[in-house]
Amino acid sequence: MVMRASLPTSLSLFAMITSCSEAGNNSLSAQTSTAEKANVNWVEGKDYTVLERVRFMDAMGFEQPAEAFSVLIPKGWTHEGGVVWKSIQACRGQMVGAKFSIASPDGAIRYQGLQPHSWNAASDQMMMQSMQMQAAQGGCEVGGPMSGEEYLRQVFIPRELQGATVTEVKANPEAERTIAEQAAKFQASAQKYGGQAELRPSAISARVKRNDGTEGIVLSSIRNLITTTQDMYTGAMQQMSMSTATERSWVRFPAARRRCGDLPGQPEEQPAHQSGLEAGRGRLFR
Repeated sequence: MVMRASLPTSLSLFAMITSCSEAGNNSLSAQTSTAEKANVNWVEGKDYTVLERVRFMDAMGFEQPAEAFSVLIPKGWTHEGGVVWKSIQACRGQMVGAKFSIASPDGAIRYQGLQPHSWNAASDQMMMQSMQMQAAQGGCEVGGPMSGEEYLRQVFIPRELQGATVTEVKANPEAERTIAEQAAKFQASAQKYGGQAELRPSAISARVKRNDGTEGIVLSSIRNLITTTQDMYTGAMQQMSMSTATERSWVRFPAARRRCGDLPGQPEEQPAHQSGLEAGRGRLFR
């Protein structure tokens, strides 16, 4: 199953941190009069931040490179990445996704977003053996449903954030509601064909500390779909779970920049790119 994955919401956290990295200690007092403000020589990068729109591209999914989404970032910051495609033999749940990073000129603040990660499991042993064979050939990994915190501690940190220590974990109900909305169509389709689909969304935000003295905010959102069907030969009920980490992203920053201000910008996804992806994936998997 392939469903739309929204842009990483930790970009909002990244934007909050960048907004206080440039001029946090040099803002004018709110008590300054209008006349006095008019005579102030504003200094770029000290008193205010100039934002530039950068565009992340999909270079493989269409006949020509297409803009997938854009983000406002501070002038002079670096960025790389875009939409990543894997082969059609790869795990369908992670065949296409965005992988990109944004960093301050000195590298002290860095945002990293990773493409989705999927895995599955089944109650039937023969099905499990088949899944394990497919995983060995580059397909989806094998494993049962996980919560956002379990994924953070057991998978995300060991693979991507080695050495990080979790200091705080909070539920992210807004992200869970988004997952439920995206999964509703699949649940309706399963019921149409006589099956049952249970959704177990789990999303968290966490604070971490790293060995180099930096801190970070990590977002982990998991969509667990458990389908129950009846075996047409034995009549026994069978379950199969399909899990996807739809958001895997983090922001790293020095502890001194922990407190932040207003959002300077939000990511803007291109509707034409998203509709093209949906049409293309429909042709691949129908």
